[in-house]
Amino acid sequence: MFETVVLGILSSLLAKLLIDLARFRDFFWPQLMCRTIYRNKLLRVSMAAIVRLSDGSGYLLIKNQRRPEFFGPIGGVIKFYTLARLEDRFEFQSQSKRSDLKNDLRGFLPGRNFYAFMQWFRSKQDREVESVTRELIEELQEIGLDNLAANIQALPLSFVRYVHEGVRPVTNTNYYQFRYLEIYELDPTDENGRILTQQLFAAAQENSDLLVVTQQEIDRGRAKTGEPIGIHSNYLIREKRVGSEPAPFYE
Repeated sequence: MFETVVLGILSSLLAKLLIDLARFRDFFWPQLMCRTIYRNKLLRVSMAAIVRLSDGSGYLLIKNQRRPEFFGPIGGVIKFYTLARLEDRFEFQSQSKRSDLKNDLRGFLPGRNFYAFMQWFRSKQDREVESVTRELIEELQEIGLDNLAANIQALPLSFVRYVHEGVRPVTNTNYYQFRYLEIYELDPTDENGRILTQQLFAAAQENSDLLVVTQQEIDRGRAKTGEPIGIHSNYLIREKRVGSEPAPFYE
């Protein structure tokens, strides 16, 4: 009798686990790892979006403000709204202590809360749904292209794909890491998209914080003029990246 009850409970728990995992099949292994062996581990999550800007022969990159030694895609972290109450719901702690970055979806939570966190994220509630427009405006302002940034409103964006990395250990740290990245494309066939693409590529001829590179240069990880290219630029052209992971940065 006792064994029957125990088996029944275990079967119910296993069935619930499999149902939960199946709801987000594309994140099956990260969920499974975080519900089992990484359950009590500290997990860093980074949720971001980038935009693929191309004139047909090259791709536009920008000097990375967080890693200024690299050029990478325009884009960045997705932000959440205060109503999301991430600290209360998922024990989420922002990575940055800066007030202007406290709502970035880049921070730490216990592995056991990863599934619930992803449920919330995929619901698209109380967070940015499209962050590329804001990031493009901010990044152009940071490199002195205020006039160009001022004319940007709704971008003609097309969703390309999303990718994720992890869960993986991070060398010389006490945490594991999961990265999620959405890739969008600025449609050059749209009139506004075509004009903005032309303006951005023209600006790259005079602004040293912008760089136009080919697919081959992205593959090599370095522009022909010598500038190093961040490994996440690979996601502009493929679903997998190549190259070693850069050292984590600290704020």
